Amino acid sequence: MPTKNAKPTAATPRRQRSGDKREALVSAAREVVARDGIAGASVRAVAAQAEVSVGTVLYHFEGGLEELQQLALERVMEQLYAGRLKVLAGPGTVLAKLRAMVELGVPDVIDEDLASVYYTLPQLRDHPVRAAAHRELVERQVSLYRSLIEIGAEAGEVDPGALEAAGGPEDVARTVVALEDANDLYPLLGLEAGGGEARRRRVRRYLELALGVALPAS
Repeated sequence: MPTKNAKPTAATPRRQRSGDKREALVSAAREVVARDGIAGASVRAVAAQAEVSVGTVLYHFEGGLEELQQLALERVMEQLYAGRLKVLAGPGTVLAKLRAMVELGVPDVIDEDLASVYYTLPQLRDHPVRAAAHRELVERQVSLYRSLIEIGAEAGEVDPGALEAAGGPEDVARTVVALEDANDLYPLLGLEAGGGEARRRRVRRYLELALGVALPAS
């Protein structure tokens, strides 16, 4: 039985170093996917990005590139959700929070992390685990929007007639998330060169029509 003053073993720092190395490799995988797309990602490219050997990558990730990409995707999705959850839990009116959510959902610049999520879309049909992660992210975002809209309806901040005509909180929430994704994909696919504000304005206009209110200025 260990005593109260037992010293830490040498295994503890080794585990810590191993965990740090795995995190560094996951970050490198995110950068490679964002820069080169899924088609250009490889264990060798991740190793080069992390400035380690291919053997080091395979030592820490026996599942190879597939495991790395999945972990990288999950980390990015958690960060995206955490940002929105912070808005929901923060101060402000429901309408101000809805506007802030749209600001997060349709940024001025599609950064590497967000781009890496969209670049995995063509793989979803052949990768059930990755598809499940995407579905979970969508459902969590829909849930946040739905909760805000329901709170706004209870507080009298939205027009109940307009909300009912738009299909109710669930339909409005799903449509907003779909609109955000579409307006993020436009610049990634080269379909639009306009700034983020023009794309955000489309989403806000739908919300204003669906809720029968005007969202506050930022």
